[in-house]
Amino acid sequence: TANGTVIARDVVLYIGDVPTLWLPFIFQNVKSGRVSGLLTTRFGISDIVRNSPTYHRNIENFGYYWALNDYMDATTWVDWRSGAGGSNASDPGWIKYNAEWQYNWLNRFMSGSLRSNYTAQGNGTSNLGVSWGHAQQFSHEGQLRLDINYVTNTTIQRQNTFDPVQSLATIYSQASYSRKFGPASVSVG
Repeated sequence: TANGTVIARDVVLYIGDVPTLWLPFIFQNVKSGRVSGLLTTRFGISDIVRNSPTYHRNIENFGYYWALNDYMDATTWVDWRSGAGGSNASDPGWIKYNAEWQYNWLNRFMSGSLRSNYTAQGNGTSNLGVSWGHAQQFSHEGQLRLDINYVTNTTIQRQNTFDPVQSLATIYSQASYSRKFGPASVSVG
């Protein structure tokens, strides 16, 4: 189309005269540069048709990206995982709502991101996580760095991650300011 979007409608795969696979549509944006749009959602065929009563259905990255301007963008997405069949108390399943705002103001020499997520498990427990990373250069001499993290339930944070490093990591916050005075430098953190 004229706006840079490619759309294919009603894709059907045939083997002989028998329709084998039908997809309602395929949608892909082919514009160059930063463009707002849907995120690429990840799921598999087994997530639609469960092949075992203990199989977890999993859908990730269902969301939207906004290119607000040349210096900021925002993203929101949802991740979902079903429970392990029936009412398994040890693995109740969860849904996770995520949001991220990134900024990079070149004329003020600062960049960073503000992230939040809310996880609700099927058994009623929940976790709220908020993090802010910020870096700012005040001149050629001074620099500020912030890395602030907060979660309300570290058990849920560890249980629902696929990253082994994150499941064993410590949640911490730090802030530091450094400044050069000629050949010497001072750092406070």
